[in-house]
Amino acid sequence: MLTSRPLYGFVLVILLGSFLFFFKLGDRSFRNPDEGRYAEIAREMAVENNWIEPKLYGMDYLRKPPLFYWLVALSFKLWGATEFTARLVPAFFGVLGIAATFLFAQKAFGPRSALFSSLMLLSNVWYVQVGRYLLIDSVFAFFLVSAFYLFILGLSSPTGNKAYAVSFYVCVALAFLAKGLAGIVIPFFCLSLYLGMTRQLKKGLSFLFFGWGPVVFAGIVLPWFILISRREPEFLKFFFLHEHFSRFVSKDFEHQAAWYYYLLILPAVFLPWVLFVEPLKRALGFLNGKESPLGRLYPLTVSLGIVVFYSLSRSKLATYILPCIPLLCVWLGHAWAEWPKTRGDALAMRATRWLVGGFLVLLGFVVALPAFPLPFIRKIPTTPRVYFQTMALSAILILSLVLRFLKVRRTDAVFYSIVFFTAFVSFFSTPVLEKENTLYTTRDFAEMLRPLLKENDRVLIYGDAGAFYDFGFYLKHPVKLANLEGELKLPVSEPDTSQEKAGLVSYDEFVRLLKEPGVYCLIRKSDYWGLDAALRQDLKILKENDRKVLFESLGTRLRSAGP
Repeated sequence: MLTSRPLYGFVLVILLGSFLFFFKLGDRSFRNPDEGRYAEIAREMAVENNWIEPKLYGMDYLRKPPLFYWLVALSFKLWGATEFTARLVPAFFGVLGIAATFLFAQKAFGPRSALFSSLMLLSNVWYVQVGRYLLIDSVFAFFLVSAFYLFILGLSSPTGNKAYAVSFYVCVALAFLAKGLAGIVIPFFCLSLYLGMTRQLKKGLSFLFFGWGPVVFAGIVLPWFILISRREPEFLKFFFLHEHFSRFVSKDFEHQAAWYYYLLILPAVFLPWVLFVEPLKRALGFLNGKESPLGRLYPLTVSLGIVVFYSLSRSKLATYILPCIPLLCVWLGHAWAEWPKTRGDALAMRATRWLVGGFLVLLGFVVALPAFPLPFIRKIPTTPRVYFQTMALSAILILSLVLRFLKVRRTDAVFYSIVFFTAFVSFFSTPVLEKENTLYTTRDFAEMLRPLLKENDRVLIYGDAGAFYDFGFYLKHPVKLANLEGELKLPVSEPDTSQEKAGLVSYDEFVRLLKEPGVYCLIRKSDYWGLDAALRQDLKILKENDRKVLFESLGTRLRSAGP
């Protein structure tokens, strides 16, 4: 019924996706540095009504364009600043991504493929969990993938509908405003690859350079870049050369990884789908001959183009290839939707049984982990270990049932069983993430300090603020940065000017403040014990954990205060 009535299928996937994205979305505190950083930037933007210059603790934070901050700040303006209203933005765009995938797959391949592709996407653990974090990637992925959908629909339209071209450039422009140059470089890199492979360069270029498209792009992107460049003359150099080109080619930035990093991640992200040989063989069926522009070649080529692009970059994060997931779900979901039409290849079925069987053995090892007296096993915290054991045991039960369905060739039952299991894993990931998150947030420190504060008390963050970005968000009290280190130490403008403008506290000023009462400071534990012993004698620790210390100055005269 769902495949014969597409509207029912569409409503179903939106409801299921919304549940997975929004259920208990605000229960978990922010995880530093990323969530705390973006929440505090958006909060300051909303409070100060400064929609041009994103700021973090008064420092210009111009490493990314402002679209994501605008959306989160708007959410704060409408519904208040909470964990839920912050994460509402990426979660909402995650659901929009499911809707866009359903609509594209329906137009390209039909209602059955639309249902299968969108169900595969909404049950993908990585796609859902990234969308439940306050990260730019979910918003960026939606606009980038939508641009890819619109391009191929426009290219294959018999009338050459120019509305597709304009819509394509709108999505590219918004992707650019979400994450910078990747929003325009990736589409043109991947589309050039596809057009070259299919010998459609002339047709594709005439579509891409339709007169109004680039004008629309410029109209969306240029206003903010002009305004911020007038305020910060060095912005363009910093943004394009340092944050894009240098980060792409240099070894001096964080998150360095080998070129094959994403080739290891993608198969893991699509477990257990990659164990089923027959659908993979069907998905690669275009290798046997020609197919229409809306065939399997397009989503696979574009996805691999994204992987190649980020593999060439020195800096790598697993979240960068999030846009691959919807495209690969279309590619593979269509193959699963076609599988029941024929009996299939007996050799492929045997290979699938062997792969699934081998995976079951691996899962059995995970379940039996506590029985092995190995040192690294004892170091695994109890909550994650129990979670992985439970998920492994559940996977064993589901995959054993799947093997039974394969034997009697009930391929739809196989598909829905896997969707149910992967959605189940995603749903029950939240408690583990909450438990693991406790060392990466300052909420408990802020909640402990807030009742003690008086209006004129001064609160400081010392050293590298990355582990404390959410402190100001939770404290609801002015916070200054002392002896600044980390990413905020590299401002756009001259250091002295920037520090004076932001009201930063130097080390000497920090020492002077500790002679006065009503001064509180959050500091890394290693930095605290690295302070001069004479300083620490006049400090009172209010709260600490394995990584952080919150102390109060007793306001006594220091006997010695050398740096």
